[in-house]
Amino acid sequence: MKALRVLSIVLPFSVSATVPAMAGVNVNSPSTGDQVSSPFKLSAWATSCSSHNVTAMGYSFDSSSDTTIIDGQSIDMSINGPSGHHTLHVKAWADGHACVEDLDIDVSSGGSGGSPSIIIPADAVSVSHLEAMSGWSVQHDHGASGSASGSTKVVSSPSLSGSAREFETEFSNNGDERYSLSFSDDTSAQNFFYDAWVYVTSSSSHIGNLEFDTNQTMPDEKTVMFGIV
Repeated sequence: MKALRVLSIVLPFSVSATVPAMAGVNVNSPSTGDQVSSPFKLSAWATSCSSHNVTAMGYSFDSSSDTTIIDGQSIDMSINGPSGHHTLHVKAWADGHACVEDLDIDVSSGGSGGSPSIIIPADAVSVSHLEAMSGWSVQHDHGASGSASGSTKVVSSPSLSGSAREFETEFSNNGDERYSLSFSDDTSAQNFFYDAWVYVTSSSSHIGNLEFDTNQTMPDEKTVMFGIV
């Protein structure tokens, strides 16, 4: 199995606010009638839908069947929207019940071609080009079944920037391999933005799962793991 990823980590994740419980979908921003520039911030929450506890939320545009779903009772993120006048459907689900709040908004493009810009605070501390750093560790995950071994190196192709890190794993019986790197030393950091590009070869049919984690050690020496599977 081969998997390539280029990582760029900046310090800021989104933070959700604690709010009192109300029924239905509650949208903090945007408001209906707003003119927004893509990407724009969607902030919404719901704790109850049809008298049942909300377990997931999501959003979609107009009559599209493409719905983004987020586990939990809140959404606080930057989203991309097509240019023009649209209806934004903000949704919540609870035990088979669905609640929706519809917003009429006007969306303008946030950039000139290419991918929209990602909103990151100007004073964020950036740790970039992790793929080129030395000190990468390779270790078999003994918590899983089977066996595995791996290796990693920097390659120029395939890549988006001329430099990427290749991860090559040999395994049997569904074995797992971990690749990790220690970087930065800021125990006071609280918000994180994780940016990764992943290229998978034709061996993808043998991959059961890819997991990308960022661990943060806090001043009390406890460690929090942010995992994306």
